[in-house]
Amino acid sequence: MLTGGPLPPDRALEATPERVVLVASELATNALRHGLPPTRVRLLSDGRELVVDVVDHSPDVPVVAGRRSPGAGGFGLVLAQRAATAVGWFRAGTGEKHVWARFDVPVFRAGASVRSALLPVG
Repeated sequence: MLTGGPLPPDRALEATPERVVLVASELATNALRHGLPPTRVRLLSDGRELVVDVVDHSPDVPVVAGRRSPGAGGFGLVLAQRAATAVGWFRAGTGEKHVWARFDVPVFRAGASVRSALLPVG
């Protein structure tokens, strides 16, 4: 339960939690290393998608890492872009910088195998 109620019966999380935790960890680490306190991490959901929202008070724009040597680090936003459906940021009028990542919750088709149940609908 992420919204105070169960997910709709046609939704299954499957591999989504692992990606959400990984991206939340990367974005929170970025905020703690490069941002200004206080830092806040929120997980939001409407039952169809999950959003990780990491807030800090730095005026700096998030920077996506360029080419670096292996082991040099700095690939948190690159990793987030690969693992999430969408990644972005905005500044609130209160001086808060929000860096967010959105994940679709896959539709589960009753009677389908786990692999085919994870295919996008549309």
